[in-house]
Amino acid sequence: MNGLILCYLSILIGTQPNLTHDPVWRYHQRDWQEYQDREAWHRAGRSLAALQAHDPVRYREEGWALREAALAESRHHWSSALHAYAKVEDPGGALLRERLQCLQRADRPHAILALTEPKNLVVPRKDRRLVQAARAAALLQLGRAGDAEPLLLKLTAPKTPTIYRLEAYHQLVAMYYALGDAKRARRFAHVVQEKWPGSDEALFTMRLQRKHEHGDYLARKETWTRFAWVAYRNRDYTTSDHFFSFIRDKAAGAGDRDRARYFLALTHTKRERPEKAVVALEHAAATLETSKYRGLTSFQLARALLMSGRDQAVLDEVRKKPKGMPNDRWYRESLRLEILALRRLNRPNEFRDLRKRMTKMGAGTDLFRFYYRNGVIWALQRRQPAQALSYLDRYRKLGLKGFNAMEADVWEGMIRWEQGAEEQAVARWLKVAKKDPNHYFGLIAQSFLSHEMMPAHFTRERWQRYQRNPEKTPLGLLQELFFLLPEGSQRDQIARRLSAQLPDFTEDMEPTALSANHPAHQWAESGWYHLAAEHLNKRDAGGVTYHFLRAHWYGLGRHSHRSISHAEILTKYYPRWAPHELLPKKIQKLLYPMAYDNLIQRHAADRQVDPYLLLAIIREESRFNQFAKSGASARGLMQFIPSTAKSIAGQIEGLEDFSVTQLYEPRTAISLGAKYVQNLMETFEGRSILTVAAYNAGEGAVNRWRSFSGTENPVHFVWDVTYRETKFYCQKVLRAYHHYKRVYEDTSVIQAPTLRSR
Repeated sequence: MNGLILCYLSILIGTQPNLTHDPVWRYHQRDWQEYQDREAWHRAGRSLAALQAHDPVRYREEGWALREAALAESRHHWSSALHAYAKVEDPGGALLRERLQCLQRADRPHAILALTEPKNLVVPRKDRRLVQAARAAALLQLGRAGDAEPLLLKLTAPKTPTIYRLEAYHQLVAMYYALGDAKRARRFAHVVQEKWPGSDEALFTMRLQRKHEHGDYLARKETWTRFAWVAYRNRDYTTSDHFFSFIRDKAAGAGDRDRARYFLALTHTKRERPEKAVVALEHAAATLETSKYRGLTSFQLARALLMSGRDQAVLDEVRKKPKGMPNDRWYRESLRLEILALRRLNRPNEFRDLRKRMTKMGAGTDLFRFYYRNGVIWALQRRQPAQALSYLDRYRKLGLKGFNAMEADVWEGMIRWEQGAEEQAVARWLKVAKKDPNHYFGLIAQSFLSHEMMPAHFTRERWQRYQRNPEKTPLGLLQELFFLLPEGSQRDQIARRLSAQLPDFTEDMEPTALSANHPAHQWAESGWYHLAAEHLNKRDAGGVTYHFLRAHWYGLGRHSHRSISHAEILTKYYPRWAPHELLPKKIQKLLYPMAYDNLIQRHAADRQVDPYLLLAIIREESRFNQFAKSGASARGLMQFIPSTAKSIAGQIEGLEDFSVTQLYEPRTAISLGAKYVQNLMETFEGRSILTVAAYNAGEGAVNRWRSFSGTENPVHFVWDVTYRETKFYCQKVLRAYHHYKRVYEDTSVIQAPTLRSR
């Protein structure tokens, strides 16, 4: 197979003639490389023109037309890109995807049909759905719905990738409404809205139906229910309220009316309007006709009361126990709100009594975990470390795994330090740092260990043991010294000792580790790095070489989301105890790439925010995939939900006519993200941990979590975050932020609390 590909590549880009001694060619080639690296596209284009004029034969044989096409696409000059593609023979269809995308951007439907004519085309298997979708879209654009229909129906098959399947459903709905066939349009619209209610296509088909359907269809309860749920899942609460109001007022079934009442009230909570939510939920609770939503409404009412700071009202609501439902699931969940209200009201005696009630009612393990977690931090804040340790022991006995166990060890270290048991505190922090030095809790533990209040004898004793026999020092002692020693020659010496115990993959992480005749090399030399990565198979190279070259080439080809995936696999070839700073620098930069660097630097400077914080957020939100969309209806590089994006767009000049589809454009997404981060940094006095949490959960949630601990301690804040997703999000983004700053500026941003002297 490789022989066939290589034969094809010889036709496509030619073999490289030995003309390296031509000084004029070398001069222009060097200029082209420099300008491309700097993204100085205009000057890079002039260098390409100079190369072609100097030696057109060599220009053709070495495949420089491919570089010309890539350059034109970088500048969004689609006609120039198509002109460059026309110079390249492509009998195997390797460039089919690039040609099609270029034709679509240039709005050339006739050319798309000519290119995808079945009798003239060899289609790689992985691109068959792409060709069908492109051909169907071109036929629709030209008004040939009858020819497009069978292609679109094929794309709705269950085995079709969702990205093509959803778009086909949307196009079929639009096509049938345009043809006046409402019955078929409804059938496909219902499938999208019921199976993928949170998708863009569900929202688009709903809008098409509101535009084209008649009054009888729009007056049906089933239609209102579908539309309300699609709008709610896409966070279009104005539209969802509109249809839930219809259901509440006109539906025949009591269950349907209760569901509508509940969601009408809940949207106020979703919009961070707790006072309005309280009024709406109280009204809903008083008018419920069935028992299905009684416990859930009571829970949401208590939650809204907590959000509005009415803690005594929270206790009253939770303790009244909905009639006949003392052990309802939502009543048990409401006990979490009672725990938080008691903390803010500072009622430790009632907190202890609550544990007895929980035991009596048979509360589950998760609820007891939540209780003991709050007991730990509350006791420590009241300067009762012995009580905090007692709660922590009970918390541990419920079973902790992975990072939860690491977090508990960090907290035990903090409690032991408060008790004056410094040896035990240091032992706990060392345990965490040695287990996983690259995780957020490992970084927090290292921050404690390197604190200026750390007694010198911890380091001195270990250094003396090391000096007795450096060559035979155990790994554990080397790790401890690495974490305890300050920056300097001694720590550098230990770092070298640790690095010597890591596997050496230097030769495996070079392009030369792959056969020089491999087709991937020639794609890379032509500047088509993502095609180089795609032409590399596991059987062609060892595991390390395969993942390194794929990460390297995907990164150069601006496919960072794929590059990061392979870089993360590379780290698994090293032991877990190895800090990332000891890995080869090239792996570190692949793990934390400077993708979209120019855009990020420019917008970060305009908004006076740290570009590395923007990079960390994008990395964890979307892995630099500009077309990413989450199940929560967040879109694009920085994963904005539409309502937040529209609010921020109104603050930016030039985005007055913002539309949701612009979230998939890197320039717009980064502009919005930089402005939003600036707003959050100003709101939270420049504290990155609060900014990161608010980016994920909203300002209201962050202010509530701050109100529980009453301190600015970052470790306390993360412990108090009640949303599981936000807790992990903070850990991931802050870890990435630290590694970005360390890799590119050799600094750290991990915020560990100050240790009190003893």
